[in-house]
Amino acid sequence: MTDQKFNCVSIQKKCIELNPHLYKAIQIIQAPFLPVKRNHQFLTQGQNLLLAGLNDDWHIIACWIICLQTDKLNPNKSPYNLQYFQDRKIWGQVLNAQLNLCAGVQQFKSINKIYPSYYKRWISCMQEIRNWQVNSIIESPTISGNQPILKTQQIQGIRKFIKELRENNKILLSNREDTQHNYDLLDTAIKLASSENSPAERECFRKKYWEPFLDAYSIYATDIYNNSELKSVFPWKDGLAHQDIGRFAPRRILFEAKLEQKLKQQSSVS
Repeated sequence: MTDQKFNCVSIQKKCIELNPHLYKAIQIIQAPFLPVKRNHQFLTQGQNLLLAGLNDDWHIIACWIICLQTDKLNPNKSPYNLQYFQDRKIWGQVLNAQLNLCAGVQQFKSINKIYPSYYKRWISCMQEIRNWQVNSIIESPTISGNQPILKTQQIQGIRKFIKELRENNKILLSNREDTQHNYDLLDTAIKLASSENSPAERECFRKKYWEPFLDAYSIYATDIYNNSELKSVFPWKDGLAHQDIGRFAPRRILFEAKLEQKLKQQSSVS
């Protein structure tokens, strides 16, 4: 077991006592996420490496959410001050803000048979997000020779997404079967922040839940731009490639070597 995996397991065990409801939610979210219909043998080495890395990222993100929700862990001490934890901090803050937004929606609009608790709503949203990430790897256009979504496009997409939500109450997300939970959350939040409830309640909801959620996403876009470690990494030919702002590396990279090591470690454990 690696030190990183040990750190994540230890932190999640602490969460059982600190917040058992949060712990149960995180365990559900971290269940195996590779679709049953797809077999590992049909995936490229690069895709398998990215899936292993994605699984690893979600364990670290869970540790950040536990830290932010319980306020009992020191974010300035190990493992939180290590670089691979720091690189995932902002995304952890986004998903933590989304958990708080789910709680706010539940507080101001509690009658909902689909989501009996805000944890249930959050779990549904997180499972959708994980599926999007997995499918983006499995269905990577670079396998067929097309261009992937690169870092600059990702930043532009996030900024446009937030701008439309903040200024126009417009959701740049289709209301489909694979997006319905996140769409419903945003749609309900927009109504609570702009039209439903009394002016005082609307203002409370906006300041405590809606604006922090939008701000977290805005900070995330800036973090992607400034942090060269947060590259767009994608399958390319027989391996991986990455693209940073103005730089493209189609050859074997250090990131691939690190993921190869993780994949071997996971195979030996299982």
